[in-house]
Amino acid sequence: MQPAVSDNPWPVWRHRRVFQRLAAAALLTCLGGAGYSQAPDPDALFAAAAALQQRGETEAAIREYQRLLKTFPDFSRARSNLGAALAKLGRYEDAIANYRLALRQDAGNLEIRLNLGLAYYKEARMQDAAREFEAVHAARPANRQAAMLLADAWLTLGKNKEVVSLLGPVVKGDPTDLGATYLLATALLRDGEFKPGAEAMAAVVRQGDTAPANCLVATAQLAIGDNEKAAASAARAIALDPNLPDAYSLSGLARERLSDAAGAMADYRKALALNANDFDALLHLGALLYKERELGEAERLIGRVLQLRPSFVPAEYQLALIHTALGKVSEAVSEFERIAAAAPDWIEPHVQLAVLYYRLSRPADGSRQRQIVDRLSKQSRQETGVYGSGGDTAPQSSNHR
Repeated sequence: MQPAVSDNPWPVWRHRRVFQRLAAAALLTCLGGAGYSQAPDPDALFAAAAALQQRGETEAAIREYQRLLKTFPDFSRARSNLGAALAKLGRYEDAIANYRLALRQDAGNLEIRLNLGLAYYKEARMQDAAREFEAVHAARPANRQAAMLLADAWLTLGKNKEVVSLLGPVVKGDPTDLGATYLLATALLRDGEFKPGAEAMAAVVRQGDTAPANCLVATAQLAIGDNEKAAASAARAIALDPNLPDAYSLSGLARERLSDAAGAMADYRKALALNANDFDALLHLGALLYKERELGEAERLIGRVLQLRPSFVPAEYQLALIHTALGKVSEAVSEFERIAAAAPDWIEPHVQLAVLYYRLSRPADGSRQRQIVDRLSKQSRQETGVYGSGGDTAPQSSNHR
């Protein structure tokens, strides 16, 4: 019998072969081609990005970490390393965002939390930095790095008593720890605890003619108003260690008190070149620039002071003066009102408000402020007050030096 002839010009066997080829092609497409490539290996991608980071190819490493995290967003080690790479390039806000995401995925990772604190520190968000350092210290009290970073943050925030409580036991347990002793002595001297401060300072001074020892001596000399000797001690510290920011800020404070504004400004700039968060240098350089009517830079510096220590009244007052000079009257009024509420017996904010209210055609408010000024003047004509009341300059209160 002859086989049946199909009307279809392609025989059955050819249909079968075409189908097999199409199926094979589809399978290869699904598998990524003829090489049968496997799904991406996150550990291999991580190792490649980490190698770039270790070789100093930071931008390339960032791109690789970001590519990895698109596919594996919960890879906390990659997220943390990306934060470190971003921080190295000064992209601290981006670093903070990635560290925070990494902590959501690995909440107990103290290394990530410490790095988050450091990024906050670099970004002048000192309260946030202190919170993270405190969490690390609470989990690992013996971790010296966390304790020292926390002490430094607290010093910037003016929390001198907390520094003493933190580092007192550290120094007692290891009197040879000069770093901790230096911070402890600084906190004691700034808090007016001169006897224990002098004892701690003596422990540093006994180690010889060092830059930290001269800084402590200068701090003590400034506290008692011996400005010429303070300038000499700070100059000696600079000679011994020209990369120590505290030495320049102390020299600036001494020179400013000796009416050497140009020298003080130069010292403050050197301090800030070494440490962009040097509190005293920021505050006092900002005040001097205001006097020189370099208002844009003054506003930036005082703004950074308030990032480091929010609601610090002398800096708020200085910023309000700057805003007045810049013609930002509404901002200045709000700031002086806030200061007057926080320090109601300080006469200067009321003086400034009276002037501004009259300028804004608010005579009733201006008159009310003048009455407050008259009352405060009668109460204490000779007393300078907690913050001082000497004209339109910022109160000379910083880190209690």
